[in-house]
Amino acid sequence: MRDHTASWSHPEGLLRAVGNGFIALTILAVVAVTWMSYDHHLRYYCGYLRILSQMRAQHISERIISRHPESWKHEAARIEALLGRQRPEAHLSLEECVYDSDGRLIAAVGACRGAPCLREHAELRDAGVSVGMLEIRMELNPLVRRTAMIGTVATLMGLVAIGLFGWFPMRGWRESQQRVCFLAEHDPLTELLNRQAAERVYAHERARASRHELALSVLIFDIDHFKRINDSYGHERGDQVLRALTALVSEQLRASDTLVRWGGEEFVIIAPHTTVDLAVQFGEKLRAAVEAAHVGIPEAVTISIGISPCERTDSLPAAVDRADEALYRAKRAGRNRVERAESG
Repeated sequence: MRDHTASWSHPEGLLRAVGNGFIALTILAVVAVTWMSYDHHLRYYCGYLRILSQMRAQHISERIISRHPESWKHEAARIEALLGRQRPEAHLSLEECVYDSDGRLIAAVGACRGAPCLREHAELRDAGVSVGMLEIRMELNPLVRRTAMIGTVATLMGLVAIGLFGWFPMRGWRESQQRVCFLAEHDPLTELLNRQAAERVYAHERARASRHELALSVLIFDIDHFKRINDSYGHERGDQVLRALTALVSEQLRASDTLVRWGGEEFVIIAPHTTVDLAVQFGEKLRAAVEAAHVGIPEAVTISIGISPCERTDSLPAAVDRADEALYRAKRAGRNRVERAESG
């Protein structure tokens, strides 16, 4: 013990300890930076393949399959022309293959020279029915080379690299970025989608409904006498009611439905594949569930609901305005009611 203590008190022992510390920090920096680079680029390539496969599948479905539903399997040249279009990441070695529903190869473009590789699949659909599959493969050699290069740079940078690119600072930055993106599209109180995000969801559902001639409806509802609840129990209790109502309504929704906080105590539901009659039935079920539930205050809470169908040319605000008129008719008729928009 005495010799060990003396080594720390001697300048050479101190320098040796500091040097070992520098080496350990450098190794940690290399490991952290290399892993982060690999993880980041792997996620990027996975996302790129996912978007590319969805885009390719959509183009093939719309431009080949829908136009030649009976003979699309014999359109290998046209399919290869769509697959061979220029990609944003042209330097990557990709192989794009199209199979029919029985697994037979229809067309293939590119080459993936070896393993390991990433794979992404996307279904080919005709009027909502799966008729085939698109598979895209990408070899991982570019990712390995890029990771090795960054690891070398990290080694040369040493302590500077660990200070700038350490795992925990970057992880904290990534979590902060994700939180900012989440708050930009969600209501902070209920964590539901806000209007801006709902516009994108509605545009997608309206396009799909128009393409396949499907029904699409919008429901808007609000809490009856919500101002009285705030005045009687306080705004904090009112916020609790909103959160409890959000959880209750979310349990009643289908996986395809989207619940949006429209503002204040108003909420909007985008309901694909839903006629007005089905929307009215669902609205009555939802109204009864809310009336029977306990949402955090002694008295019963009720909602009024307005329903409107969505036409092909309707924007989300236009559809919601029609549903809002039905909502006000429900208010004037005594509240705790479901009303549909008037025809025309």
